[in-house]
Amino acid sequence: MAGRPLPRLCRPRPHSVLAADLGLRLVHVDAGRAEEVADTVTALFLGLLRRTHLLSRHSTSSSASGWLGSIQPLCRGMRRCRGLVLGIVGKSASARCLFTRSLAFKMSVLYFDLHHEIIMQV
Repeated sequence: MAGRPLPRLCRPRPHSVLAADLGLRLVHVDAGRAEEVADTVTALFLGLLRRTHLLSRHSTSSSASGWLGSIQPLCRGMRRCRGLVLGIVGKSASARCLFTRSLAFKMSVLYFDLHHEIIMQV
């Protein structure tokens, strides 16, 4: 058995190895859920850019009186999406759906496809 190559299903894929090296967890999703994946990813990066996680934490910890005035410092770090660059690895169905959503926010998109060894900026 020694010296025989592993079957394709057992070999680690290059993008899985790269993700593990970066400390990321890679999850494969079937193409039928591409819209849901793109919606979730868009909501997550919009939430981070707009700092909604900090606003939510602040609203649950503060009393109702004086709430509006105390939120202004939190809003100062909010960013717009226009002009930001979104990097997408691969050209899966979910990547294509995410691409169309990012255009609505006037973001630039940088594609990288490991299998075709191309980098494309849109």
